[in-house]
Amino acid sequence: MRITNEQLPIVRKALGISQAELADKIGVTTSFIALIESQRRDIPESRREQIREALPVTDDEIELLMALSKRV
Repeated sequence: MRITNEQLPIVRKALGISQAELADKIGVTTSFIALIESQRRDIPESRREQIREALPVTDDEIELLMALSKRV
């Protein structure tokens, strides 16, 4: 499963990772992460795998986190 702009902040926060930490892990700026999370910029294909590696969750865990976030 490809992580989406909508999923990114939910998964990141659930893992206790800040925007700055994620940005550092994948070699981009915090502003870039903020733009992605606010859905003002798409996740470039070249960064998707890096993001998935930086956020060690399974597809099932992403689906569960998304379902839980919609209940709150």
